[in-house]
Formats: sequence, C-alpha cells, structure tokens
Amino acid sequence: MSFQEQKPHVLYILPVPRFFSYYNGIGGHITHAYGIIKSLSKYYNVHVLVEELPPDYFKGENIFFHICPNKKSNSRNILARQVWFPKLIKKIKNIISKHKIQFCYMRYSVGFSPWIGKCKKTLNDIPLVIELNSFASQKNKLFSFIESRAFKYSDLILPVSELVNNDLYNINPILSKKTIILPNGVSIDKFDNISNRSDLNEKCEINIGFAGQLKSNYGLEYLIEAFKIAKRKDNRLKLHFYGDGSYKKELQEMAQQVNDIIFHGVVPYEKMEEVYSFLDILIYTTDYWHKFQSPIKLYEYLATGKPVIAAQTPHTNKLIDNEKNGYLFDIGDYEMLADKILKVLSEPQEAMKKASKAKKEIKENHSWESRVETLLNELKERRLIE
Repeated sequence: MSFQEQKPHVLYILPVPRFFSYYNGIGGHITHAYGIIKSLSKYYNVHVLVEELPPDYFKGENIFFHICPNKKSNSRNILARQVWFPKLIKKIKNIISKHKIQFCYMRYSVGFSPWIGKCKKTLNDIPLVIELNSFASQKNKLFSFIESRAFKYSDLILPVSELVNNDLYNINPILSKKTIILPNGVSIDKFDNISNRSDLNEKCEINIGFAGQLKSNYGLEYLIEAFKIAKRKDNRLKLHFYGDGSYKKELQEMAQQVNDIIFHGVVPYEKMEEVYSFLDILIYTTDYWHKFQSPIKLYEYLATGKPVIAAQTPHTNKLIDNEKNGYLFDIGDYEMLADKILKVLSEPQEAMKKASKAKKEIKENHSWESRVETLLNELKERRLIE
C-alpha cells in the first residue's frame, strides 16, 4: 500500500458478510458505500474494512481495502455472523495500531449491534460515526433495548431521513443530541453524458423503466397494473425491469398477461449510464412498509434529466414538487400512476423542462461530495475532529 502521508486516515467499516455479492453487486446500499468512500478519499486515506472485495469501480486513489474473510458466513443468518465479528474487531485493532485514524465511519447492521460497544472500546478515543438507513426497532419494539444501548456508544449518528430520525427518537430521546439527518445523494459525474430527447410524440416506442432490486413490498406489482392501463391507451409503451431479486418470478408471472414487459436482469453500476440513456420515463415505486426510506435510485433518476414519476412519501415530497420538477402518485394507486404516465406523454416538452429543473436541483444540492462536506463540518463543530 502507498499512502499519501499528507492526508489523514479514516476507517470505513461494513460489518455485513457478502455486502457486495449477496444481491449480485447491485442495490442502493452499494451505491451509498461507493459515494461516501469516493468522496471521503478526496480528504483522507480511506481504509475500508469489509468481508469481500468490492466491484472494480470502487478502486481509486487513497482507497485501501482490508479484507476480513468469513468463508462460512451466511448473510441471512444473524446468529452465524457472531462467529465472524470477533475477527472483525481484531482487524479493527490491527488497522488503528498502524495508522492514525481521525474517525471511524460505520454502516449500521442490526447483527453487529451487540458488538458496537466492543468496537467503540477498541477504537478508544477515535470518534465513531454510525450511518443509519433503518433499524430493527422500527418494526419490532423487542429490539429497542439492544439498539438503544448500542447507539449510545456512537459519537455521531446519521439517519438518512426525517422518518428514521423520528423513529430513533422514539426508542431513546437522548440520542437526538448526537444525530444529524444526512440524506442519500448521487455521484453527479456518473450522469453527465446521458442522452435526453424531448420528442416523445415522434418516437415509435416509449420505454418506461425501473432499476433496482426486485423485492416484495416495493410496490412493483402496482407498476405492472399501471402499465396495463396505460398500454391500452398508447400501444407504443414498453416496460423494462433492470435488476434481480426474490420477487422476480412473481413479477414475471404477472407480466405474462400483457405484452412488452421485459426483464433484463442485473446491469453493473458502471453500465447504468447506457440504461438511463435508453429509457424515456423512470418510475419509483414503494409501499407503506418502506415509506421511511431515502431512496438512492430516486436521486439517480432525477439526476438523469428524464421525466420521473414517484410514489409519494415524506422523502419523495422533499425531492419532487408535484407537477413542477416531476410527478407524484399515491402509494398503491396504480390508476393514478397510469394517469401520470399518460400525462407525461401528453406534454412531452413540458415534462422535459420539469426533468431539467430536477436535474439542476440535484446537481446543486444533493451530491455525495456535499454530503461528506456536511459530515466533516459537523464533526468539526462538535470538536470530534480538527
């Protein structure tokens, strides 16, 4: 390893076995890790502690991977991970003994919650920052005591949305003193060269797309139902799913009832620019189980400059001003979603103006670089780093 000695060091921990490979290298969790690591590397030598090597596009200047293998791991089994975690703690101790770590950034995993105290003890006076996308107590209050105790060991907690922050407050109000909301973001440079066309009325095919994990409770069945309705009124429509997941088979069975629904499988992140250039309209769906999320795919959709139609949640309401920079529909209302698709087709030039406005807002306010700057400023204000 060759470090830039003028740069300080930071430790980034992913305490999840098969973090990259479990979903075939796709998903917002991977995009989030990439955005934070890449942005931190502008200021630090970033030491990434993980169970397996990431995709090649993670590699870069000032980024160094420390692998803590766990050949017998089963990422679905929280209990099985407990055998691996002592090895992870030992690896942390080894890294901080060799490098002067300014702070430690860790993605929260419920399986690792009993070990966060041990982790902090190992770090000693090195500040511990916990990124919080979701936690078990949101759905099962039986975890409240364990998680509340675990979060106390952190120096700073980063809920990705206001809803997650509120849920955290509900299990322990004292934790609000060490939290700031740090929403997801987007790697702006990945979307600079996407082709955009406003002449939808002149096209023989209109390609609608969803990109991400194909899982239940994501509202994807509503997208298929909406497509059926819209397809009857405009036969040019085609629906494309990019991704894989446990719900794919069920979706394919639903899709047999209508023509022009195509499943493309997994597309590597570095190839998504081509996908977004091909698509004309991008759809974000969800359901009530996941309305607390800060969806990375929505940030990426808006960064493409393509018309975006999204399920209405507290977070999508903050990113999309309905009918001004995008289009919103009520969760589960596939008829309303169909109407929004047809509305985009009825006003193609206006839809592209709205999309351009959204892209400008994302570029100016929601890059991963700006998120990391916010984090570093907060750490300095709290005197956790110099």
